Amino acid sequence: MKIRNNKIKGLILAIFFFATIFFTACNTNNNSPENTTTHQSRLEIVLDRGKLICGVSGKLPGFSFVNQQGNYSGLDVDICRSVAAALFDDAKAIEFRQLSSPERFIALNTGEIDLLASNTTWTVSTSLFRDEASSLRLLD
Repeated sequence: MKIRNNKIKGLILAIFFFATIFFTACNTNNNSPENTTTHQSRLEIVLDRGKLICGVSGKLPGFSFVNQQGNYSGLDVDICRSVAAALFDDAKAIEFRQLSSPERFIALNTGEIDLLASNTTWTVSTSLFRDEASSLRLLD
């Protein structure tokens, strides 16, 4: 039982670590007037808001799916809930946004969502899209 608990704690810690990378990397445009005086990290914005906004597909059973009652389920949804639980000690402190493949990086880079949990791979083409088209900065 102790090994299983350690594995679960390790998984939650790993999810929190990767989510933190997303939060710090996915900052809004710093050239806007409201960002010239003070600078808040994505993590600070999320904590001030009191809930996590997570982008998911919503159409992939097993990963993220919305049933007829409007309830989300799947691995991507569970990752989002784990991050919300780590941040707020409440897995329900979350709002899901359904996004299509073309919308997901735009939503992430504009700050519409805080965390993208979707079937996304890191490839040369997605790196180019993120760097050139949406100004994703990996370091603040």
